Amino acid sequence: MKGGHSNLDLVMGVLDCDFGSAVLWVAERFPIPSVKVGRPAGNTLPFPLPYRVGVRGSEWEVIVRSGMWGMLSAAERSILLTLEHFKDSETGLTRLSYRAVMRYSGVAKLGNVSSAIKELRRIHALQSVPGLRCGLVRECSTYRVTLTDAKFLEICNEIYASARQEVAQERDYRASQKAKRQRDARKPSGPSLQVITQNTNTAGGLRPPDHPDICVSNSKPAIQRQEAPTCEGLNLSSPGAARADLLLPPGQREIGVSPVSSESETLRWQMLQKQAEEIKAKYGVQPCN
Repeated sequence: MKGGHSNLDLVMGVLDCDFGSAVLWVAERFPIPSVKVGRPAGNTLPFPLPYRVGVRGSEWEVIVRSGMWGMLSAAERSILLTLEHFKDSETGLTRLSYRAVMRYSGVAKLGNVSSAIKELRRIHALQSVPGLRCGLVRECSTYRVTLTDAKFLEICNEIYASARQEVAQERDYRASQKAKRQRDARKPSGPSLQVITQNTNTAGGLRPPDHPDICVSNSKPAIQRQEAPTCEGLNLSSPGAARADLLLPPGQREIGVSPVSSESETLRWQMLQKQAEEIKAKYGVQPCN
């Protein structure tokens, strides 16, 4: 049927009953084949089942359940809903100007309003009649929301079928990813376990452990001689020796220069000797031994 309505929807709408009561009413008056409770036998049908729309008195159920609502832009959804709520209860017509449509729908540009109305007319969700022009003044246009139009319902069915195919592909992909994760989880990630031979006999009981192998050597171990520790190499001085970090009294200071063999060093040595004698004469330092 057009729009995806079924016989149960017709019974529910006429008798104003729920789904279960409609099924019992149809089963009492028409032959219904008996089947087992559970999932129907056979594979999945090659074509998607048509969506079932209830009879809640709302024409928007078709556009939402089919997926058409998600295909519309924000401006188209806002304008369509605004025109629906401002329609006359007797005639079903809506008379609004572009400025009023912009104010109540929230669309900020005249170009977006015009484009949205043209798209709604293209998919047969809206009919519009331009207002008459009287001189320089033009009347507001008249709109009618046609969510029950046969061509609009056909487009909804096509969108629903396409959406079902995408859902089936997503389910297959997720099922394959889940199976891959399960296979990867079964694979050992660490090193393989080593098989250890148990200490059992042929009868299955525990056998006494083997005696440990002990090797005794007849040779005596070599005795290492330990040398007494000495202070050699530590550059330690005797208690009576002079320390470099302390100052000596004037009477114990000694200044001396070792002789050298080369001529330049000889001159330098003589000059140092002269300076040493001057220092000794000035400060009264004893000469070197």
